[in-house]
Amino acid sequence: MDDEYVRNTKEVMAYLAQKARSEWTMRQHRECFAGLAEHLRERGLGYSEDVAWEWLEGIAGGLDKTKRSSYVGALAKLGDMYATGEIRSFHYRAPKKEDRPCGRHKRLVDDYCTCLRGSGLAPATVGNHRAAATRFLLDLQDRGVEFVADASYADLTRILLACEDMTYRAKTCYRGMMRSLLAYLHSIGLVRHGFTLMVDAMVLKKGYCWNRVDPEIVADLRVSQADGAGGIAPGAYLDLVDALAAGHREHGYSQTAIRAVSHFGNLLYLFMDANGLLYDPQVGRVWLGSMEVPLSSGDFSSCRRAVILLEQSHEGVTHDLGRAVVPRKTLLDRLPGRCASQVGAFLATRGAEGREGSTLDMLGACVCRFCMFVDGIGVADFADVTAEHVKLFNARDPHATPEGKNAFNSRIRQFLEWLGGRGELSNPYLFLALPNTAAPRETAVVTPAPNEQHELERVLADGGGVSLRDKAMPRLGLRMGVRASDVVALPGGGISWDGATVRFVQAKTGYEVDLPMPADVANAVYRYIVAERPESREESVFLRCKAPFTPLDAGAAQRSLRKALPDRSIPGSGFHSLRKTFASNMLRGGAAPAQVAEALGHRGIGNVRKYLSLDEERMRPCATGLEESKPLPEGGLGDGRQARGVPAPHVGGLPAGRGPWGSPAARRSRYSRDSTATASSAGSRGPRSPGTSSPNGSSAARRREAATTPNAWAWPGSS
Repeated sequence: MDDEYVRNTKEVMAYLAQKARSEWTMRQHRECFAGLAEHLRERGLGYSEDVAWEWLEGIAGGLDKTKRSSYVGALAKLGDMYATGEIRSFHYRAPKKEDRPCGRHKRLVDDYCTCLRGSGLAPATVGNHRAAATRFLLDLQDRGVEFVADASYADLTRILLACEDMTYRAKTCYRGMMRSLLAYLHSIGLVRHGFTLMVDAMVLKKGYCWNRVDPEIVADLRVSQADGAGGIAPGAYLDLVDALAAGHREHGYSQTAIRAVSHFGNLLYLFMDANGLLYDPQVGRVWLGSMEVPLSSGDFSSCRRAVILLEQSHEGVTHDLGRAVVPRKTLLDRLPGRCASQVGAFLATRGAEGREGSTLDMLGACVCRFCMFVDGIGVADFADVTAEHVKLFNARDPHATPEGKNAFNSRIRQFLEWLGGRGELSNPYLFLALPNTAAPRETAVVTPAPNEQHELERVLADGGGVSLRDKAMPRLGLRMGVRASDVVALPGGGISWDGATVRFVQAKTGYEVDLPMPADVANAVYRYIVAERPESREESVFLRCKAPFTPLDAGAAQRSLRKALPDRSIPGSGFHSLRKTFASNMLRGGAAPAQVAEALGHRGIGNVRKYLSLDEERMRPCATGLEESKPLPEGGLGDGRQARGVPAPHVGGLPAGRGPWGSPAARRSRYSRDSTATASSAGSRGPRSPGTSSPNGSSAARRREAATTPNAWAWPGSS
């Protein structure tokens, strides 16, 4: 190292000692000077200011913010000693890069800033945009791109990925300025339209996987389109994306849902534009398959929905975005083709026999689980399945309860017996390899503890942070014993406000019940309808709170209970524990088992016997009575007086004072309600259809009949 360098560094250290700088500052300066000296010695260079700052830029990635600031100050002081022999007393900053771009890039930055000043931006804002544009163009130069028109998607992706180490605020500001710069470059014809979408597409890490398709598959797609398979141009494709986003906006979808459609639509566009492809449904399906692994289940669901909607729009399908238009992906979709066809045929056979949709769903889930196990152990065909494979599956498939294990094995046996009957198995009696032992029944019903019941009643009465919908649904389970599937499908036309009753067909059994509504339940439902229920022509009382405003699934009822009781101490069966609590409370209150069975909609008292196992000492302090008062829709529990003149809430597009049904004579219950019974919540069960022996094969028909049979139940205030 030359003597001048050593002398100047010693002068800087003496200056620091004179100013009484800390030992830490002194140490950082010594480390900086030693590192720079080593760099100059290794390359045989003499000191210059440009060489010093280039060295610092090269090592900046391995320095934290504080150390880098100290190194900047050390090099600035050393530069002062070389230039003037004196050290300035003000704070040092790293030299700006505005003057370092090549000539063409520098002229481009000047023109861009002139355009910004013409739009009325403040000088300080223009200066920030100049710095961001300069940084971007220098990054391109460092990657060998001599002019911005030669940049590729790969170059832009690497530059944007490098910004991930910034703070959230800095990253947001930089990307905003990048978005403006790329829009300007596109307007003057220097970059393609896809570059303007890149910034938004890269905001979230899930967007990084937009070009993961295997190159050989991409090449095959190009050949297919070149051979005349066709496709639509990028401009027409973007029109499809914009039309879908506009449709979602018109139907009241949230901004999150609208952004999801645009985001994944733009990602698919980037994939096509980067690989020279036109849009057709095959391209969309191939790209969707590449996105499944890196995305979360929720993000992939949104991506899949966007791709399916685009495909349907391309094929001329008219969407009704007011309803759910994309079916959910099921386990059947994940099976290998050789298994999916067999399982599909099995479920179709059971459906033709009159099995319920919920029964088919459970059958499908169990059978798919078995098929994925068989495929996972390397069995290529059902003909190769042996008794040892079946026994191994039974041993490795855990269940929480013996009853659940038995029910699961029963469904697998059905499938194996069906395969054997078709000659698909080498051993037609393979189903016998699964055990068929009777599991012990639990003798006690698990219900919420007394303190949890009190807490639930408190939250449902005045709990903050719980919506009116999530207060009303648990009340129906706790005070009337209604199942989750029946709560979410509760028909508005089945409520009689004057009679304080509700009539509906049970989803599980297909039987019609007519239940009295306690006052607090009626009031809770009424408040939800008036104050919170979105405008919709759907007949179901409870709807989604976000577009599309369609009926809920049973999971929404489960979630409403979790919101009311987030810290349950006793494990139970979710929302169904409220039905058990209702039955137990009726027994504790002195109701006869037949009355409980009638209120629950059971065919007999066999299912009620398990509630009798509750010990007498536990029943005694928990005795609960049910109100016989009629509801007062305008608030508070009823006191026996009937409210008149209360306007009916408008549900399902029906006029107030007129329900969706006609005469009730055709659907009177077989059993009349006993007004003197202790449990006033005991309901009535409707008559079975003539000629039916079990609910399994006829409940769907009974529900179809109920949907077309008139009845006279009206909204509150109707005559």
